[in-house]
Amino acid sequence: MPSDHSNDPVVPFRAPGGASAPAHDDEHIVLPEAPTPKRRTIAAVAFAVTGVLTVLFLVGLLPRLHRSHALGVETAAASEARARVNAAKPRTVAVGQAASLPGSVEPRRETTVFARASGYVKRRLVDIGDKVTEGQLLAELETPEIQQDLLQAQASLAEAEAALAQARTAREFARTSLGRSSTLVTQGLSSQQDLDLKKSSFDAGENGVRSAEATIRSRQATVKRLLEQLVFARVTAPFAGTITSRTIEVGALVTAGNGAGQAMFKVADVDTLRVFVSVPQTYAPAVRVGEDAQVTVREYPGRNFPGKITRATGALDPSTRTMQTEIEVPNADHALLPGMYAQASLHLAAIHPPLLIPASALVLGAEGTAVLVVGPDQRVRRQKIVIEGDYGADLGVAEGVGPDDRVISNPSERLAEGLEVDVVSPAPPGAASAAPAPGAGKK
Repeated sequence: MPSDHSNDPVVPFRAPGGASAPAHDDEHIVLPEAPTPKRRTIAAVAFAVTGVLTVLFLVGLLPRLHRSHALGVETAAASEARARVNAAKPRTVAVGQAASLPGSVEPRRETTVFARASGYVKRRLVDIGDKVTEGQLLAELETPEIQQDLLQAQASLAEAEAALAQARTAREFARTSLGRSSTLVTQGLSSQQDLDLKKSSFDAGENGVRSAEATIRSRQATVKRLLEQLVFARVTAPFAGTITSRTIEVGALVTAGNGAGQAMFKVADVDTLRVFVSVPQTYAPAVRVGEDAQVTVREYPGRNFPGKITRATGALDPSTRTMQTEIEVPNADHALLPGMYAQASLHLAAIHPPLLIPASALVLGAEGTAVLVVGPDQRVRRQKIVIEGDYGADLGVAEGVGPDDRVISNPSERLAEGLEVDVVSPAPPGAASAAPAPGAGKK
């Protein structure tokens, strides 16, 4: 029976890749049309993707914008803010106030003991830190060379004594011959020439005796010197004190003398100490020998060591414009040690008290010494000064600043001339009349 579809058009089948499949006369394949996506669905997907990307962009960008804005605000505020400085008015020392001056503690007496005889150390009886009395034996030396020299000198002395005896005998014989010849000449039994010969022999004998006596004295001096050197083989303490240094050991060879000689011990008298201070020119005229002084050291807080001014040089050191002053301090308990750094409080009244500024306020440059001052308009001004004295933590100023100037205590390099600043700690009222005790500069 003929098919009803015999007149339908034949659609050829295409294989993947575009090749056409062979058509069969008895079979026809009809493919359905591909479905098309809806436009509304595509638009929704695109909108969702765009929204997600926009959210991610905003999440990353907004914090950066916020931080950049805050940094800009802070930078602008910092550029507009004024520098803050510490400034204070210069200070003065009240008349009659005690001046605190740094000093160096030294023993009242200190000496180095040298060997006065060359030899080997036989015994060492003391060591560092030992207390010794005057004349106490410190060490003994073996001096074989001195002993040999002494034996030789004694033998030479004996030989000289024998020569003196012989010279005296010869002189006595010449004296007797001279007497006989003089008698014979008087009696006319001898010639004048024979008398002259006898007198010449007597004079020669007299000179021989004198020469022998001089030789004996020389030999005796040699023996005495060697005996004293043997005594010096016993090294003793020159005064009572403490052994502060020892540079020898048993068996060591030491040589005599204080030049190329060997230093053996150092002895210091620490029962009374001397404190040397350098008094600035401002206070030097007020130093009086016999005035009381108080010495303190940081190792004993709250304790004062009383002393007295015993000496002053009476002249200023041209390099420091200070006068060296000596204070004696009793040290019975040996609390103070030689070499300590101390503060000496002296009641010295300055004729014209200097203005004191912190030493840290000093600015050095090609133009000389200066300080930075904050003016009434709150602007920095560079002011040259003339330093009168060094008081340790403070400097005495003779010219350049006044009692009402505000001096920057710790200036930095960024504080330029004319810069507007804020004073953090202005000087309180009355600061100019209540200054701490000054300290002198180094010796």
